[in-house]
Amino acid sequence: MSDALSYIGKILASNVAPQIGPGLKPHLRNWFYGGMVRKRLPQIWWFVTNSGSATLHVDQNGDAVVYDGQTGQPDGKITWTDHAFYAAIVQRDRSKVPPEDGQPGVEIYTAKGREAFGQFRARFGV
Repeated sequence: MSDALSYIGKILASNVAPQIGPGLKPHLRNWFYGGMVRKRLPQIWWFVTNSGSATLHVDQNGDAVVYDGQTGQPDGKITWTDHAFYAAIVQRDRSKVPPEDGQPGVEIYTAKGREAFGQFRARFGV
């Protein structure tokens, strides 16, 4: 993880990216599910907070990399505060999201992004 990453970039690089490969790769190796999962890859998600932004790229092999700022053509964008992302992703406790932070702003740009967002939301609590 680079020290140059924004706050949200560090959260994604430490808490989300390392879990994606181990979660996806067994499905990619499965002859039945592999085709369904593979057609949703690659994925690019842009995360925007009050202090910066980062982009999560998941390639065709299920490997995830985080870049600072917005890169590529995103499948979706999630906007929320630093505190809310921290509570949801790091602490895994949505009850710790400050009430004033409300729900994340979600913009879905592609059909495969819509399908992937449901999985992301269920797994990481965003």
